[in-house]
Amino acid sequence: MINIGDFGRLGGVSLRMLRHYDEMGLLRPAEVDQWTGRRRYHLDQLGDLHRIVTLKTLGFTLQQVGEMLHDGFDTAQLRGMLRMRRADFERQSQDARHRIAQIDARLALIERETGRSDPPVVVKQVESIRLAALTSVVADDEDFGAAVEELFIKACDLMNSAGWSRTSPISWYVPAAADAVRIYTGFAAPAETPGLTSVDLPAANVASVIHHGPMQDIGAANVALARWADANGHTGEQRRRSIFLEATGDDQHNWVVEVQLELPPQR
Repeated sequence: MINIGDFGRLGGVSLRMLRHYDEMGLLRPAEVDQWTGRRRYHLDQLGDLHRIVTLKTLGFTLQQVGEMLHDGFDTAQLRGMLRMRRADFERQSQDARHRIAQIDARLALIERETGRSDPPVVVKQVESIRLAALTSVVADDEDFGAAVEELFIKACDLMNSAGWSRTSPISWYVPAAADAVRIYTGFAAPAETPGLTSVDLPAANVASVIHHGPMQDIGAANVALARWADANGHTGEQRRRSIFLEATGDDQHNWVVEVQLELPPQR
């Protein structure tokens, strides 16, 4: 057996907490000296201590911890709960990084608004494209970027299964209602692809802006197109395209995306 100080150091717990666990009946010492009151523990009690600390970390109250320990709580269950909690923290961390990226993008848009340094808009003719795509309707109040990313991931898997090249990723955005957009997301493909819908993007006159860098910063390109459209009388429902010219790897700093606004036919 070892004394309370050594037991606390091995378990990473203060003496005050060990005494508190004793008072609550969560972890009794193996022996208490009747003359000095000094507590001593068996080394195999470290397992119980780890369970208590872990369950507290997972958000359970000490009363709930006591009930769980009383009912029996094995190491396999403990590992499972820890893994689930770790996954929760990973998701929270990813969400926090996403929020920070959104804030950075908003700051960049504010700076661009102040300086009015929009990227150049080029008007050109584009040929028709056959797209092997997945589609979804996204309301204005939904996460647009997340919906596009989800469709791309699914489309990638289907293209891989069919053995088609994924070198020309494209998204096409078509107004579906007053407050929603239909998204077609996929890849330029000359033939039918199992699981994907063939969609023909028509030849069109487009206003085009080239975006460099992460997708969370693409708002600047969209703002430039919106200003150009307003200045040139192209208002109302608009169809847009995103042509991913360079979009490999998770690091998006080298991505190149052409954002296109379809213009009405010339008369």
